[in-house]
Amino acid sequence: MKPLQAALQGSREVGFTVLSMSLSLVAVFLPLLLMGGLPRPPAARVRRHPVGGDRHLAGGLPHPDADNVRLAAEKRQVPPADAQPRLWPPAGGRAGGYGKSLKWVLKHSRLTGLVVLGTIALSVWLYISIPKTFFPEQDTGVLMGDIQADQSISFQAMRGKLQDFMKIIREDPAVDNVTGFTGGSRVNSGMMFITLKPRDQRHETAQQVIDRLRKKLANEPGANLFLMAVQDIRVGGRQSNASYQYTLLSDDLSALREWEPKIRKALAALPELADVNSDQQDNGAEMDLVYDRDTMSRLGISVQDANNLLNNAFGQRQISTIYQPLNQYKVVMEVDPAYTQDVSALDKMFVINSDGKPIPLPYFAKWQPANAPLSVNHQGLSAASTISFNLPTGPLAVGSQRGH
Repeated sequence: MKPLQAALQGSREVGFTVLSMSLSLVAVFLPLLLMGGLPRPPAARVRRHPVGGDRHLAGGLPHPDADNVRLAAEKRQVPPADAQPRLWPPAGGRAGGYGKSLKWVLKHSRLTGLVVLGTIALSVWLYISIPKTFFPEQDTGVLMGDIQADQSISFQAMRGKLQDFMKIIREDPAVDNVTGFTGGSRVNSGMMFITLKPRDQRHETAQQVIDRLRKKLANEPGANLFLMAVQDIRVGGRQSNASYQYTLLSDDLSALREWEPKIRKALAALPELADVNSDQQDNGAEMDLVYDRDTMSRLGISVQDANNLLNNAFGQRQISTIYQPLNQYKVVMEVDPAYTQDVSALDKMFVINSDGKPIPLPYFAKWQPANAPLSVNHQGLSAASTISFNLPTGPLAVGSQRGH
């Protein structure tokens, strides 16, 4: 078999394999090549290897055909120079230029070595100096905000804080819509979702909008709103009020409550960080009722009677269910919400004793303010406190991302 025919036959046998592998590699590495940030430089180096590998595969032949080519090449005589096929003129010019440059490089080997070392040093310097991050920050057009108010705040006051924050955000020219809610397990917290205008209708990025709103939102007394841009990939395994977080673990809850404020204040003093906050809520307000059991026994009142009174008044005790075709509604018993805002309502409460007589609650009980944790977070079997923070824009953010 002639060498050309052997090469063509071998190429036909591996052509489909080479094409399918090339398309598969393009599909795998294309997202990395288009991605900014830290993952891109390694991908930019990897992308050259499949091309080189394809070039070698395209020249590979099955073993029988390769043997024929080798035997034919040994028997073949080199034709005269004028009988050799001439290269296409542009290709011939490039080949000649390559030959001249190769001779020059081989002639000046020391200078070439210095250039190689300088190129390596320049690459290292550029890799160190360019801005880097773990994942590139996206501008999805959606911001998420977490409100953190005083731990002793009431639901009514918290609702007012939420409305104030929403009013400030709606006035920003880059904001299209904002929604928020509060309540649930934590009375002093709330969440907001902010939709920005399309990118072609605003001149700022999502992070620049956050920086502008941060200055306006800082004037709200008794509450803080922490904003962050919604990302497709979120770093961290816990829900927090900012983009970056550290979680402190301890088997001793008292030690955790002692050291968490110290670490949080130290991080807040760093200019490279912004919106430093913590999920440790150990200073909530509560009112402790202390029963005088001797007086209760003398008046014919049991502890269960007093607890039932307080539960009926403030515990939203369920007493019935209203069934409708599409839903069910719980019926609860409680005092008027106006009487739940002040401790003076306890002075007006009465307990029916064993003789059927109403006994004022202050006759056998006294109350005193105290502090209590709103929540105790855990990770595994250890108590946990998460300190989260954001990075400011500008030179400080670049320096912090570099690790300086």
